[in-house]
Amino acid sequence: MDVIHRYPVLMPLLGILLLAKFAVVPILSWQQEYAERIVYQQKRVAKGEAAIANQAQTASLLKKLQNDVSSLQAQFYPSGDNAALKLKIQKTVEQLASEHNITMSNFGWGYSGEVPDTNISRHVMSFQFSGKTYDLLQFHLALESGEKIIDLSRFTYMVQKQTSGRLGTARGTIEAMVFQLSGEASEQGNQGVSNNG
Repeated sequence: MDVIHRYPVLMPLLGILLLAKFAVVPILSWQQEYAERIVYQQKRVAKGEAAIANQAQTASLLKKLQNDVSSLQAQFYPSGDNAALKLKIQKTVEQLASEHNITMSNFGWGYSGEVPDTNISRHVMSFQFSGKTYDLLQFHLALESGEKIIDLSRFTYMVQKQTSGRLGTARGTIEAMVFQLSGEASEQGNQGVSNNG
């Protein structure tokens, strides 16, 4: 007590320090937090306003993207029964071969499986062929330029009876992959176009 009487300035100084510690500092830190929240909210509002301002552009880009997806999906076979699809593809390939005077034999289906990280299945077919080299080239072109993707993964052939004036005949083997959308991919594409288009 003697110290307090000797230094009368200590009590008011102690009071000011206590007031600063328990009243002023909490108010300042609360103001700082509140100011940070206001800045954060302003940034969110600015992002929202920018999104609203770009909504027309975003909608047109979404429509273009949906059209692109639809046109890409049109290049794959639709989901459904694999056996029926394989029979349809085999008949199509045999018809193309017949139109181009190519003789086919030993048509068969190899492995089928999912393409990694996609909703697409691939089916591998192989067959042997023989015919005039020119007709074979036309058949090859028709196979790869069809409406649906047919990827010739292996194409081996041997040319015979070739002369300077004739291309001769060819025989060999083709291994090709066809691609089919899974049920999910087909439904997603249809929903995207019908919901927003």
